[in-house]
Amino acid sequence: MKVTKAKQETSEVINQRLKKSKLNMEDVVIPIVVIIVLILLSAFVFVPMVKSAIDFRNESKDINKKMESLDKLEKGLEEIDNTLLQADLIVAKKVIPNSLKVSDFIYYIDSLANSKNLSSRELTASDVKVVTGGDSENPDYTFAVNGPLSYTGSFESVLGFLDELQMSSPYIVSVEDISLTKTNDGRCSISLNVTGYYIPEITETFDLYGIPFSPYTKYEETMTILREKAAKLED
Repeated sequence: MKVTKAKQETSEVINQRLKKSKLNMEDVVIPIVVIIVLILLSAFVFVPMVKSAIDFRNESKDINKKMESLDKLEKGLEEIDNTLLQADLIVAKKVIPNSLKVSDFIYYIDSLANSKNLSSRELTASDVKVVTGGDSENPDYTFAVNGPLSYTGSFESVLGFLDELQMSSPYIVSVEDISLTKTNDGRCSISLNVTGYYIPEITETFDLYGIPFSPYTKYEETMTILREKAAKLED
């Protein structure tokens, strides 16, 4: 009897444990709810936090680079003598105009040629943009008046015209594609391409961070030419 009773008790204990080990709805719903809550927290809290942290880090790097650029700019400007800067600015404004009309440029050149006893054969010009650097997508350029010219006269007159055009001109002028030929009457015929430069007033915002600072004082040879031209204009 004792053995039978023990078996019954053992069987009841096993049955109770089996009932407890069976999967019920609470065992399924609670983990699913926890998983959903974690997903929602990740989507609405953790992911935005991580994104904000990454954005802040990138923004901090960008700010640090800009601060470094401003520090270099400040140091570069401090190395330039302010009195010299003001004087050179006045010189540049005298020699490099803010605007240059085609008619004014042509009139100057033709008057100079006539003063050297040269007669014109071809005289045309137009506004152009001259590429000075940069890349194909964002080129750097300056404004100019450009045109082919052709004159005839004595060889001495031609040389005098070229010399005064480049050395004594009130404008910044470049001369290219010079061609000299002798005419049937013994005179000299010259053909050339002349470009006069000007810098319009800047109306757009200048990017202090995009272009590395380069002091103008390192172009001393160019500044010497500008000073000489400005001095001749005052004579």
